[in-house]
Amino acid sequence: MRSVTKKRGSCAPLRWRIDSPADDPVCSEDVGAKLILNRPGLTIPTRVIILTAFYFIGGLIGKAGAFMGGDLALVWPPSGIALAAILLFGYRFLPGVALGAILFAFMNGKPLGFFTMGTAIGNSVGAMVCAYLLDRFVQFQNRLDRVRDVAGFVLFAAALGTTVNAAFNVVSLCLSGEIAWENFASSLVVWWVPNAMGTLVVTPFLLSWCSEDFHRWEFKRIVEGVLCGVGLTLATTLSLNSW
Repeated sequence: MRSVTKKRGSCAPLRWRIDSPADDPVCSEDVGAKLILNRPGLTIPTRVIILTAFYFIGGLIGKAGAFMGGDLALVWPPSGIALAAILLFGYRFLPGVALGAILFAFMNGKPLGFFTMGTAIGNSVGAMVCAYLLDRFVQFQNRLDRVRDVAGFVLFAAALGTTVNAAFNVVSLCLSGEIAWENFASSLVVWWVPNAMGTLVVTPFLLSWCSEDFHRWEFKRIVEGVLCGVGLTLATTLSLNSW
């Protein structure tokens, strides 16, 4: 494995060159041994299949949480799962994202056509663009313990990067004739919002869960967590009831 110069406290698996399956691109400072994809003895194809399964399960969760007749998902977890996988393990896991998207499209009764291939390419390219923007302009650290990491994540990943995924989906629907080109802008927003919310909600959770930098939960921190949870529940309930 080629040597890499890396500052202490940072993680940059996207820049690592892997010469053998034994050289795992997982940053030991950010990912705990409890991760399934980080267990020794697993080959790269096996880990890609596991990621595909996680992506598919995330799609089922997103579909189950859809409203307005099941046509609109407020949060799309697969977008957050895909980005977290790339940030943690590198670009070589992109095939797992594409396979998960194709499998979920088939499960929904979509044939192999413009939409299925556009979804697979869009999800993969979208996650790759998000990861590249974070690495290029923020020098992103997975711990999210810097203001620039949080601000850059919201701007480059959630706001800008997810637009790529949404654009691929809408263009695919237009090419397949399911929506008119005149509705491109409005449809882009409809597809962008769930992807952006999935990135904002799921990716930070996975990155934080994978971090080994645990903090002791004191009484004030517990109260803060409970209040945040109650506030989030009330805000979500009010938002859904207003539709």
